[in-house]
Amino acid sequence: MPDNTRVEWVDIAKAFAIILVVIYHTTVIGVPVGVVSAEWLGIAAKFEAFRMPVFFFAAGLFAESVIKRPWKKIWSTRIALLVWAFLLWTVLRFIYFLLVPMETRPGETSLKWLLLAPIWPVTGLWFLHALAYFFVLTKLIVKVPLAVKLSAAAVVSMVFFSWGIGNISYDGMARYYLFFLGGAYLREFTLERNKTPRWPLALACVVLFGLTVQALVATGMFGTFGTRTLLGVFAVITGCLVARVVEETGVRSLFVFIGKNTLPIYVTHIILIAALSTALGALTAGGLPEAVKHAVPVLGPIAVVSLALLAASLAKRSRVSTYLFDVPDWFVQLRLPGRATLARPVR
Repeated sequence: MPDNTRVEWVDIAKAFAIILVVIYHTTVIGVPVGVVSAEWLGIAAKFEAFRMPVFFFAAGLFAESVIKRPWKKIWSTRIALLVWAFLLWTVLRFIYFLLVPMETRPGETSLKWLLLAPIWPVTGLWFLHALAYFFVLTKLIVKVPLAVKLSAAAVVSMVFFSWGIGNISYDGMARYYLFFLGGAYLREFTLERNKTPRWPLALACVVLFGLTVQALVATGMFGTFGTRTLLGVFAVITGCLVARVVEETGVRSLFVFIGKNTLPIYVTHIILIAALSTALGALTAGGLPEAVKHAVPVLGPIAVVSLALLAASLAKRSRVSTYLFDVPDWFVQLRLPGRATLARPVR
């Protein structure tokens, strides 16, 4: 299958992941300011076992052909955008929280962490940072036997789910590289096995995954060594099956559209959630009814995703604004030490 052929269920799986990311951040930002019920913290935490493994697996599904390209092509077609988006939106987030500070997010306005961001990220933009490293690492170890790569990545994942170095990006890389690598090298197997929708199996996996997470949390085994990695594998299987089923439904187009536009949602959602939370808090100084606090994690993400997609749509009409969600030519064409100028990819 050609690399440029889009597989709609993959976009749908990415949509699932980004929506869960937005729900999670709506909760962790909204609870401290009193606009989201604290009960949602536990709910959102349980979805963590699903969203990031599925996100990285989907990102890796079409990475193998990219890794086979020369270094300069990998830079121009993948890494440049990730680096540009990470650097730009790190600065834009810093500026936003300087202008509209939130006591619950002091790190967002730290000049120290802003300057250290390229080597020690501390914000939710770490996914872009990690993904850039994943492409580099996968290229470097391309000749290592697949069994060795997957086994090593699995061991590292299990270790870092139990212990870490205290950095959101490097811990995340160690935990989730297995899923990116699996997506890259199990692509043909995955696409072949998921050619047809299997409704009963998808439903069974959803139910079993939910019950498993609930049982692990209830018994205190959620953090047991190896559990989170195995649960991530189960999440990927479940996510792929459900995405293929949704591809056959009337909501397919909506989820495909969201999945094709995960970048603008990802880079803008924290600012949008913070703005909405601040506005709600200011407008309801006396406090929100509990029913409304339960509704915010559902309605808030709908508003945030809609606004992010609207911003991306408007950006396409302006050359200057496009750089918010794209990479400028001059950045792609940077001259690296000892290398020729990197060519701009044909779009």
